[in-house]
Amino acid sequence: KMVFGPNLFGVFGQPAGAVKGYKYSPALLASGLRWTDANLIEFLADPEQFIKGTKAQFPGIKSSKMRADIIAYLKTLK
Repeated sequence: KMVFGPNLFGVFGQPAGAVKGYKYSPALLASGLRWTDANLIEFLADPEQFIKGTKAQFPGIKSSKMRADIIAYLKTLK
């Protein structure tokens, strides 16, 4: 079974690293973040820059419209 990341259902508004069953990086767990609009915009733009030491392995999403669309979608998953 290959796992690329935690289930994002209901993640908006939750503390970072709160989804059960996924092994988060110590950096993310120590961040004290809650997934808000502002934090998700920054994280989705450049995860490694926003949380030094994160294990998120994607280069980020440069398009601000695409990031806003992703966040709007995440807000619907309750």
